[in-house]
Amino acid sequence: MRYIVRASGQPIALLSFGATAWKTQQCDHYIGWTPAQRQEHLHGVVSNARFIILPWIECKNLASSILARAARQITTVWPIQYGYRSLLLETFVEQSRFRGTAYQAANWICLGQTTGRGKLNAHYQVQPPIKTV
Repeated sequence: MRYIVRASGQPIALLSFGATAWKTQQCDHYIGWTPAQRQEHLHGVVSNARFIILPWIECKNLASSILARAARQITTVWPIQYGYRSLLLETFVEQSRFRGTAYQAANWICLGQTTGRGKLNAHYQVQPPIKTV
């Protein structure tokens, strides 16, 4: 699901939401699901895969405002679009580039850091960056 945020008809930000990672230790621990529960309900965890405010836009508190509004919107639109309700939202913030301040200001909860393994890296060959969940 993709969103274009506009002000006065002009795009100011872009967001996308989609399927979550198969397994994330921090999320699994926070939720507390058994492996069977996780498999049954994982589709209800929605990931904020992309979020950008266009570089020439300057507006205090805009990022947290957009994130909070998007979180409310997802709970309404997701069941209509996909036929089931979203249970949780998550995102992964690349630590070396961002601090995740906007997510904190929008009341998202920091759960910890990834191991840097990556979802498709069964042999630990390439090290993706460490991200905050």
